[in-house]
Amino acid sequence: MKQFIGIKKVKAEPMTAREFENAHGKKSNADTLDDEGYRVIYPDDYVSWCPKEQFEEANTYIGDLRGKDYSPAELLNRIEELLGCKIVTECDSCGRVIDGETFSFGSAIGEAKKGKKITRKGWNGKGMFVVLMPSLYLPPYNTADTARKVNDRTAKHIGEDNPLDSQPYFAMFTALKQWQPGWLASQADMLADDWMIVE
Repeated sequence: MKQFIGIKKVKAEPMTAREFENAHGKKSNADTLDDEGYRVIYPDDYVSWCPKEQFEEANTYIGDLRGKDYSPAELLNRIEELLGCKIVTECDSCGRVIDGETFSFGSAIGEAKKGKKITRKGWNGKGMFVVLMPSLYLPPYNTADTARKVNDRTAKHIGEDNPLDSQPYFAMFTALKQWQPGWLASQADMLADDWMIVE
């Protein structure tokens, strides 16, 4: 027999079995009429009663999630927790991808922004990957009492009195194990759907 996963949006409110039966004139199938539970209204307007523990284990209150300002990816995490499995997806709204799967360049950029190493299946060289280097600010070379400052190699070009204000950029670790700052994607890279996360 095949297994299926069902996801639905329902309306619900706390209600004892007794309250439900009095309001709707139908059996709740509760063990006792004092059992706590929820009146549940489905998209087709079918109404039923569900025990409290069973309902809260299988459902997440959307209002609470919105109140916490969860991102679409965090909502997806919650759904996965409820289902007890991973959902393999590439989502335009949340940019979520699953490790080991391939995805588009747009999603690759999203993963790089999260600090992930990204690569393409189609690249011939082994060990190649791209990362997004964050912005960096260093005080001038002639700053005293600190080791964290502009080095002499950079100061030669920008001056010993100027701080380094480096903007974010992509860098590639090449197949020759060389660090290449300022990597630019080719047309083939931008149109490819074989991007992956490197662990």
